[in-house]
Amino acid sequence: MALEIEEPAQVDPELMQVLAPPRRRRVVSVLEDIDALSTESLAASVLADEATAAATVVTDDRRREMHSSLVHVDLPALEDAGVLEYDRTSNWVAARSARPARIAQRIASAADGDDRATLEALANERRQALLTCVAGKGPCELERVARLVAARERDCRPAAVPADVADDVATSLHHVHLPKLGAADLLHYDPEENVVVAVDDLPSVVTDLLSPTGTESA
Repeated sequence: MALEIEEPAQVDPELMQVLAPPRRRRVVSVLEDIDALSTESLAASVLADEATAAATVVTDDRRREMHSSLVHVDLPALEDAGVLEYDRTSNWVAARSARPARIAQRIASAADGDDRATLEALANERRQALLTCVAGKGPCELERVARLVAARERDCRPAAVPADVADDVATSLHHVHLPKLGAADLLHYDPEENVVVAVDDLPSVVTDLLSPTGTESA
């Protein structure tokens, strides 16, 4: 089923990047069920989920490694992104109700452990706009796609996009954004023919976040 998008819909690219590692999405999922808990309890819950997914045994060394990773890397990153509150004095973590936290919960619900490449590919406003422009359409020439993307970025009609702007966008799409989305299997691009083709079955995390029903007002 092709993705249908009627209005511009974008998610903060930095939040996408922060949530790309599966471990951080597991943290969000745990906090969705339990509003606040100690870092030790959080580490135990996340480790249990990882061990179950990988069919591995939980050891004391892994518990210590998990706790260290959370308190020094993952929790600070999630706190900076507005997803949670982390009290370093008491070693307690609490869920937040702000918009970044709500979006993070939606990403965690829609994504699975294999979606890191997808989220990293979406961690760019132009790539998000590109996907929305080609979704539901047949093969599109690069020039047409570039004009559609530029129009979305400038909030104007495609015909009103200056030629030099469209050319600059086309260059960035050709060299950077189309290869990135193609590598993540989010579209097909023939660099010799300069033709872009949308895929029929996008991951649920894409359809959920980049569709009108997946957006929220600030």
